[in-house]
Amino acid sequence: MNPSYQLISQHFTHYLIDKALCYLDRSHYNYRYQDLKTELWFNGLWTNLSGIISYRDYAEFLLLYTQAKSYQLPYQQVGHNIYIVRGKLEKYYTVTPYSCNCPLFQLRKKRSQELPQFFKHFPITCHHHQLIKSL
Repeated sequence: MNPSYQLISQHFTHYLIDKALCYLDRSHYNYRYQDLKTELWFNGLWTNLSGIISYRDYAEFLLLYTQAKSYQLPYQQVGHNIYIVRGKLEKYYTVTPYSCNCPLFQLRKKRSQELPQFFKHFPITCHHHQLIKSL
């Protein structure tokens, strides 16, 4: 198991892990998330504060976080099942029920085999894609 830096930097940041610990009610008070230490293990995400978080629990949190980011994104339907959704790096991204051309969706699609234990529970999606799925 050797996930790439790109995969880790988009899914397992200390900020996201701190939010996941709060969501899972496993956070500790009187610490800064910058002091959090983590490692990806075969069976889950290890943290120095609360032990192992299963990939299933972390994927559940990350999906809810992704859905929250999709809330009230501006979009427009341009064809049958084809939408354009406002983005940050580009003016807009093209989204269908099965794909999005944003870098995050492409990263998840390309690198999902680097951490199959996690992606078994987390669908290949992004906040643009989640917006369209919720319509």
